[in-house]
Amino acid sequence: KLNIETGRHSNIPREERSCDFCAPVRSIIEDESHLLSDCSVGESHRKRMLSLLQELHCNKDLSLDSVGIGKITPNSDENHAITEEQLSKHIQIVTRAIKCMYNMSLKCKKTGNKINT
Repeated sequence: KLNIETGRHSNIPREERSCDFCAPVRSIIEDESHLLSDCSVGESHRKRMLSLLQELHCNKDLSLDSVGIGKITPNSDENHAITEEQLSKHIQIVTRAIKCMYNMSLKCKKTGNKINT
């Protein structure tokens, strides 16, 4: 579980629910957004996800800000129109990456390892 949730159940102040992996370098709250966007434990999965998404979207320059599911809609405008099939594949890629990052986080916490991606 993420510290944002476990800390809430343990009455730990929100600002003290820092990431177990990034805390030695910087104090940052371990929540879903942190895990997906910049936690060091998910770095390899994040890179793989961006690579797959760039390939899917014809090597358009993508950043983490542009991979959000809510930001891409089929045929939203002529320059960035995507098909229903591309949208479905996009969702599958992002979902798989989220699962991998979360599982890696759990594995590292369980074994007491720092980042072992």
